[in-house]
Amino acid sequence: MPPAEAYLEIASNYFTYIHDPSHNIFHRPSFMADLSSNKVPRSILLCVIALAASHSSPRSRGRVYAREAERQLDLHSLSLVTLRTSLLLGAFYGTEGDSPHESLYYSLACRIGSLLNLPHSTFDTPLSREVGIRIWWTLDIVDVWSSNSLQLPRLLNPKKDVPFPTSERAFFQMRRSHSYLQFSSFESQEESSTSVFVQKIKLNPILSEIAQLNRTLAENTLSLHETHAATEALALRLNEWREQLPESLTDTPENLFAQSASGSGGVFVALHIGFYHFSQLLYFYYLHQSVSSYPTAESNVFAERCRESSTAFCELLYAAQALPGAEVYYSMVGHALVISSTVQLHILLFTDNEEQSYAARQRLEKNFVILSRLQKLWRTVDHSFARFQEFHGACMRTKADSEDPSTTFRMDKWMIQFLMEYSKPLEQRADLEYRSPASSTSYESDTVQRGYESEFRRWTSTELGIDFES
Repeated sequence: MPPAEAYLEIASNYFTYIHDPSHNIFHRPSFMADLSSNKVPRSILLCVIALAASHSSPRSRGRVYAREAERQLDLHSLSLVTLRTSLLLGAFYGTEGDSPHESLYYSLACRIGSLLNLPHSTFDTPLSREVGIRIWWTLDIVDVWSSNSLQLPRLLNPKKDVPFPTSERAFFQMRRSHSYLQFSSFESQEESSTSVFVQKIKLNPILSEIAQLNRTLAENTLSLHETHAATEALALRLNEWREQLPESLTDTPENLFAQSASGSGGVFVALHIGFYHFSQLLYFYYLHQSVSSYPTAESNVFAERCRESSTAFCELLYAAQALPGAEVYYSMVGHALVISSTVQLHILLFTDNEEQSYAARQRLEKNFVILSRLQKLWRTVDHSFARFQEFHGACMRTKADSEDPSTTFRMDKWMIQFLMEYSKPLEQRADLEYRSPASSTSYESDTVQRGYESEFRRWTSTELGIDFES
């Protein structure tokens, strides 16, 4: 175990870079108070150390603590301790790129939450009730992401009678000693709609519908009219979500600065990164359609929306990285950034506009730098790098054979795996012979990973004119 004086820094890193942007299962002031008085359950503390270890040491060091947390996990105890430990172990194995164990631990956490009847349990204090509500909604979110990434059925049925969490400000001000009467005064001052977490909850269900549409499109069973109608219906859902945002939560430079100053910068950025990522997933199908021989007007419109979403994603990420208190370093950023980078690659390959081509090239350079940074923290970003490699390899193969490179962007089963199944290693595309180092050697090897980077740099420098050294 680390020295006792290091716990506070480790916990601070955990809350800033992992807990707040990606899950919401603790009340930070209470957790830090328990940590100071040595009251945090050992299995939970081990998980926190495992997740936060990458921010202060080589990323592999977290495994030791995760395995010890597994030994401490008591499956005979149906409690919030067991639930939280399971959820945190799922999060850890997600950062490791270990999708089977990620799914197993998330499944365990969801089942315990259901057995505890978590959203409707009786709680002694308003703080414990609020924490219980936030844990339930966190389970709902990870259930959507995990089930879609592995094409497995959801474990939790959506419930319409679960209240939304209160605002972050009201939640932070709550204490264990507060009565329900005192909590009502906090709650009345802050509407739940101002909560970033609530807006994330509202956005999250759309992911499943986008994933299902893309899988249907890969099967080529919809008519052109049905395809456009289904896309427009989901586009309307996304636009309605954006339109209902409180003014203080819209994506503007002023709000980014204000949220960062209040300590919620990373959560705010994660919310809008999610929106732009969902949007690029929805419209990705039309990138290939827009450069076909006879593109429809709808295909051109939707493809342009995809490019706009990718660009907005990138620009927000750059702004966040440059503003203290707004940086996002959770592992899923790596996967979403790879998808965004393939959209930028499409711009680079197919636009006739020199200004747009130059901007896309610049974004690809910046994205590579950010991915390299994330890779030092999370093992799963090795998967992301390998996916980027495989996609570029497919482009290289089609160009070498004088084929149409737009076929690389065709929506098929391989593309579904590329877009949605982020926790699985990417298989080689069946219709392409190119074999990258990622497909022949385990991603575990740092030496091999340096090989990925070296080959990637050489190819992007010679074929696309991108200089990552500048």
